[in-house]
Amino acid sequence: MPFISPEYLPPTPSALKANSRWLQITILNRTHFTLQYIDTYFTSGEYFTRPTDVAPMSDMMFSALSNEFLAGCRGGTRFRIHLEDGTFRDLAIGWANPPIGRYKAGVVFGRSPRVACEYASSSGEVVVSPWTWDRNVEGKSVAFELRITVEPGLNPVFLVEEVVMLS
Repeated sequence: MPFISPEYLPPTPSALKANSRWLQITILNRTHFTLQYIDTYFTSGEYFTRPTDVAPMSDMMFSALSNEFLAGCRGGTRFRIHLEDGTFRDLAIGWANPPIGRYKAGVVFGRSPRVACEYASSSGEVVVSPWTWDRNVEGKSVAFELRITVEPGLNPVFLVEEVVMLS
C-alpha cells in the first residue's frame, strides 16, 4: 500500500503521458533545510520538466521520459543540504521506467546520481543517514538524522524527513 494517496499528487500532464515511457517524480521535503538541486545523470531518456531546489516543508515535482524508440527513462538526481555550520550533506535519488521490467527508485547519501541510478530497486525502502549535528532556531546544538522513504512506481515519491535524536 502506498504511503501517499495518489489523489494527493497533481495530475500528470497529457503531453507527458503521450510518451511510451515516462515518470513523474515527487519529492516531499519535510525538513527545515532547502534541498538544492546539484546535478543529474541519465542512462536513457531526458527531462520533460527539470528538477529545481526544494524549499523547506514543501514539495517539488519533475518528470522524465524516453527519448528513443523502445527505450526507457532511467537516471538519478543529486541534491545538497546546507547546514548552519557551513558544511553540507548530499543525497542522490535514482529512478527508472525500463522498457522491460518493473519501476525502480532508490536513494543514497554522499554519492553520485549515477550510483543512485544503479542502486534503484523495485521495492520501496527507508534509508537513514548517519547522525548529523547542527544548530536549531534557538542556537542549541542538536543531533538529527535524515530519513528518506522511497516508493517506486510510475509516480515515484521520495519523502525526506528530519528526525531529531538529541537536543
